[in-house]
Amino acid sequence: MKITEIESNWFELPVKIKIGAMPKFKITGTLLKLKTDEGIEGVAAGHFVNSDEACAIFIRRWKKLILKRDPYDIEAITQDLINYTYRILIGNPIGISLVNCALWDIIGKSLGKPVHQLIGTYQRKVKAYASMPYWMKPDETVKMTKTALDERNFKAIKIRLGQGLDKDKAVIKALTDNFSPSELEVMVDVNSGYDLKTNLKLARILESHDHFKWLEEPVFSDEIDNLAELRSLVDISIAGGENNFGIHEFQTLLQKGAYDIIQPDATRSGGISIVKKIASLAEANGKLCIPHVFGTGLVQAANLQVIGSLSNCPYFEYGFYPDFILFSKDGSYELDTDGYIKIPDDPGLSFNLDEDEISKFLK
Repeated sequence: MKITEIESNWFELPVKIKIGAMPKFKITGTLLKLKTDEGIEGVAAGHFVNSDEACAIFIRRWKKLILKRDPYDIEAITQDLINYTYRILIGNPIGISLVNCALWDIIGKSLGKPVHQLIGTYQRKVKAYASMPYWMKPDETVKMTKTALDERNFKAIKIRLGQGLDKDKAVIKALTDNFSPSELEVMVDVNSGYDLKTNLKLARILESHDHFKWLEEPVFSDEIDNLAELRSLVDISIAGGENNFGIHEFQTLLQKGAYDIIQPDATRSGGISIVKKIASLAEANGKLCIPHVFGTGLVQAANLQVIGSLSNCPYFEYGFYPDFILFSKDGSYELDTDGYIKIPDDPGLSFNLDEDEISKFLK
């Protein structure tokens, strides 16, 4: 089997969001299809960023590294992309990640097996937390949380803070007044919106309640010394890594003691193959690896497959936003009464792309 065609495009949705310190931005994404001479097609889509048009172009220019190659040579192809388009030429990490995910999709489909079985299944289901897409006022936060718990069976959520400590305190109070720790676990993400001093104050507030499990991306991911210092001063777990790429960056984060929980993303950090390696690094250092997930249903699918193979991943980040963003013919994943999602067992990434729906947004 050989790869015969690369089809990469980008899409833009009629939705704007504001997260942490970032300005409000439109939701976009990259869609990749790798086609083979046996009629098997591998599909992957990227995380929402502002460089998806460039990412689609990058991938098209990698023809010499991808075309006419056997998808089963996935490790060689991935390493060639890393070595010759990233480590030397400062290339596109999302593009590399999508190629790896699409190759796994091809391999799984050709064998009639889900990817998690091909890389070694550890768990058949995982606890999901409802990841809120943006900062919300206290009453809106409570309303969406009740919806997540009552209508979807979630037992855990992630909220976005970072718009000022006074606003944060109001959201925290609303949640802790309305929900007990036994009925709701809460993860907190400030998306690098605060400095070290402010994060320390926020951590102390969170630590005064039993609801809160971790503080995510407190400062920018390259502030390794600040991350390590914050972690040394607080009891709440510090999480992050969504903005890091490859095993070498994550090795440095672990060696420097930056995080208690690392969060690579299969569609950002190098692909399924690389996240699997990163998780092993974390395991060897006694750390959890809970992949970051933010994007379309294909982003969810790729990360859910690798999570099925991880022994140090107790949670799945489930984006709690409108279903039309998923582009799935099968709709949203269903949770059981305990708040768990079953790891899908269909071949490849176990995702049924709605071609008609996504075509409306392709550029």
